[in-house]
Amino acid sequence: MPGGPLYPLLLCRQECPTYYIKSCTDNLLFVMSKLALASDDEAGRGEQVSLKVVLLGDSCTGKTAICCRFAQFAYPQKYSQTSGVDFYSRRITMPHSLTVLLQLWDVGGHNLTSPTMLNTYIFGAQAVLFVYDVTNTQSFDNLTDWVTAAKKSSAQMEKPFCMGMVGNKTDSEHRRAVSIDRHNKFAEQNAFSAHFVAAKTGDSIELMFRKTAAEVLGIQLTIADEEWNVNVVKAQITPVDGGSQNRRKQKQTKAAKRRMARKPKRALAATKRRIRARAFCNKIEE
Repeated sequence: MPGGPLYPLLLCRQECPTYYIKSCTDNLLFVMSKLALASDDEAGRGEQVSLKVVLLGDSCTGKTAICCRFAQFAYPQKYSQTSGVDFYSRRITMPHSLTVLLQLWDVGGHNLTSPTMLNTYIFGAQAVLFVYDVTNTQSFDNLTDWVTAAKKSSAQMEKPFCMGMVGNKTDSEHRRAVSIDRHNKFAEQNAFSAHFVAAKTGDSIELMFRKTAAEVLGIQLTIADEEWNVNVVKAQITPVDGGSQNRRKQKQTKAAKRRMARKPKRALAATKRRIRARAFCNKIEE
């Protein structure tokens, strides 16, 4: 097939069947067929539902990081802009032992200027998540354009999809530029589900996708379903460089030597001051 290399279907090392496929736009049909085959293979294991979830939003908002955290249980160390669309997939178990295969479509931020391709990516989706960066006001303001484009696509579909908005990078709370009230107001005005996540730490990523799946399927999550999902973030301890420690000790030693060297000079200066003071007093008495 022309237009670039074909990327093979890769299985994750996790016990759950996780798939990651990367494709350019010319490879779209090939990748869609692979996803369909993956879904069919899993169907033989029991009752299963496949859901297509599309992530939209500006570049650098963390859509790819969210997908990687959910599907691969990892955070990408290097930023790589998505060209066209990337695909991720992971199977989860919902209440009542229902197996759900979530197929994530990570749409590149530049696709907003290409309505035709955007319609192709959104078509057939059961859910669309609009992602923005809580530390970047512009990415939030641009959600209006993304929502407008998505609703145009929805009008062409027989069954409308569920929509939600996702505020990413909550681990940088000290840099927050979009208030929680503004986030909730926008979600309420558009009848969206509202989520806050941190792809870097994994906070609420699992819960967000489970809530999205539950909304599409009309399943009520229990409190236990929501609470088990809480993340424990491990603190990263940076080892102290041995060379830095040695240099610090050397500086401290040199400073101590300089102080010791100045002591005799200070004592001599003090003695001279006392001699001059006595001489002055004797002169006054005479």
